Amino acid sequence: MHFTVTNPLQKEVHFLAIDKCVLTDSDKTHCDCAIFDNSQFLFVEISDSKKLHRNAKRKKAKAQLSQTITHFRENGINFPDNLNAVICFVGKKVFPVRLASTDQASLAFLIEWGAVLLEGNERKF
Repeated sequence: MHFTVTNPLQKEVHFLAIDKCVLTDSDKTHCDCAIFDNSQFLFVEISDSKKLHRNAKRKKAKAQLSQTITHFRENGINFPDNLNAVICFVGKKVFPVRLASTDQASLAFLIEWGAVLLEGNERKF
C-alpha cells in the first residue's frame, strides 16, 4: 500500500509530482509529491522501509520534507496555516495519517519548518 487519498465529498483535490518532475535528481533532496485543496496542503514522502531501517528512513524523510518546504518558500510560494508534512511507510496495512512517532519530533518540525509532521498512508479530503 502506498499513499491513498479518500475524497468522499468529491472535492477538487490537486496532485503535484515533485520528485523527477518539479525537481530533478540534480536538485537538493526533496519529497515525492504534494496533495492539496482549498483547506489543506500536504507534502508527502513515500518510503519503502523494513522495520529495522525505519528510524533511518524517518530521519531521511524528515530531511527531504524540510528541504522541499525550504525550496518552495525560497521561490516565493506561501502556504496556508495548515501545512502538513507526511511520512508514508509502504506496507500491507493502511494507517490513517497521525502525528509523527513522538510529540517532541512533531513540535520541533512545526517550530523549525512551520508544518505539522505526520505519519501514515491515507488522508481524507
